[in-house]
Amino acid sequence: MAKKEVYEQKTEELLLPLVEKNGFELVDV
Repeated sequence: MAKKEVYEQKTEELLLPLVEKNGFELVDV
């Protein structure tokens, strides 16, 4: 995998629990 893909995957893994807990929507820009 490319480093960018790994970075994005790690970011999603970290953000998703916070997003779900806080009720925010994760928006791809």
